Amino acid sequence: LIEASLIYGGNLSEQNVTYNDNEKMIALAKWILDFQSVDDQVKSGAENWVTVSIQDNGVVDLIPTTHADLIGTQITQARYKFGDFDNRDETLDSKYFKEFKVAFQTDTGINFNVMVSVLQFLACYGIVKELKRRHKVTVIGNVVEAPMDELAMEFDLQTTLSIENFYQVIKFLCLDSSSLTDGSGLIPTWEKKRRSNKYVAKPIVFFNNKIVYEPVNLNNTLSNWSVGAYNFTLPYQLNMASSKRVLDRWKKEYENIIVQNIASLFLPNRFITHVNKELYKLDKKGRHPRNLGDYDVIAIAPQRHEVWIVEVKYLRLDQTASENIESQSEYFLDKTAKGEKFLKRVNYFEAHVDDIMHNIGFNGHFTVRPYFVANKIVRSQFKEYPFSILGFNEFRAVPELQ
Repeated sequence: LIEASLIYGGNLSEQNVTYNDNEKMIALAKWILDFQSVDDQVKSGAENWVTVSIQDNGVVDLIPTTHADLIGTQITQARYKFGDFDNRDETLDSKYFKEFKVAFQTDTGINFNVMVSVLQFLACYGIVKELKRRHKVTVIGNVVEAPMDELAMEFDLQTTLSIENFYQVIKFLCLDSSSLTDGSGLIPTWEKKRRSNKYVAKPIVFFNNKIVYEPVNLNNTLSNWSVGAYNFTLPYQLNMASSKRVLDRWKKEYENIIVQNIASLFLPNRFITHVNKELYKLDKKGRHPRNLGDYDVIAIAPQRHEVWIVEVKYLRLDQTASENIESQSEYFLDKTAKGEKFLKRVNYFEAHVDDIMHNIGFNGHFTVRPYFVANKIVRSQFKEYPFSILGFNEFRAVPELQ
């Protein structure tokens, strides 16, 4: 709504929006976002998730299917019961966050700590209150409007940073209203990765040598960068190649950690466990194909004549409906999805399980128990798979592992 207002509403300080106008805009925005979400699902090949109902008066309803309700209920209940995998390594996090801040400056030209200082200064309630008392800023509701130069001088007085630092960060965080739309005149709200010029990332509006902002949104932007980094995600990826490489390496470290944690659940008195093993290396007699990829965890239970095959993934935080669809595509929907590749490995192992087990020294018939395990509660929302898809804590609670 704010972005649309900047495009079509002209100078915000001279526009009076009525309650009814605001309600209509909110309804329109929700309608647009809902349809974009459905469009994302259709483009990804998702089916049986939502139906569209258009009433005689023009009201549009998006109605979740029974399948969508069931999956949603399962995820919600599992999150309350089990929670997500939240084991963090402080030393590892500190190391990579330092690397991220260096990469951030390489990508943006902005010192991360300086940006934090500017955002905290502008959002500080005590500072805003004092500047309002001195008639340096105008506060209407939760919106602050102030001459940029006045704020810059105050920043120079109250911090050890330079006034140039302040202007540099403000320029970086200002929304450019002239380039909010794409070639067709639409605001591409569905483009999280490639759209850097958006209100959630650029929460400051500049006009007539003044800046307008909401302190709460400045804190949200700071959280999107800092907390987002710890969740291996960025507000956008455009021109952020160095930062993304750091986050990808950071995430890979946690994938290795969770693989080891899962392997440790298989007690050595009951299981023989192999980690990150390619099948042709495990069974050197079998002449197995070398393009299957590695099996994250193979746990053999000789007494039960079972082979547990576990695919382990560390999923990023999904911040929007579009990101959820992207994750579903990456892990379950696409022809090259992680789930499809795992299924190929499972099917091959099941087809040759007795030969494999015989070649590595076991007799009798073995059954295969495949699991797809992630750090957080997840389900394949649009496609069925013949293996269990669980969060780490769900998997840890499987009775046979107790």
